[in-house]
Amino acid sequence: MGYLMEKNAMAALEVLHWCGVMAVRSGHLISLPTGMIGVEEACSGVRSLQSGIMAALFLGEIFRFGWFSRLALIASAVGLSMLGNFFRATGLSLLASSQ
Repeated sequence: MGYLMEKNAMAALEVLHWCGVMAVRSGHLISLPTGMIGVEEACSGVRSLQSGIMAALFLGEIFRFGWFSRLALIASAVGLSMLGNFFRATGLSLLASSQ
């Protein structure tokens, strides 16, 4: 969980720098001129990652997919949950930097 929080904060910080926002990362905290943002457990993606994997396993079993299709479902669930959490952390950071 700590690994996901740190990587999500690193990715959000990079986008903030691309947008011209001065920010510094310390672990899973992002320091902005307007305050501190913590990429905590809710933003780290652990829950959405677990839910996505369980949904992929469920759909693979219900529709009796083969092993390749099940692995593709799991990979897409992991990718979509990570992408969604990246967009959430980045969007909240950009919103906090402008407020």
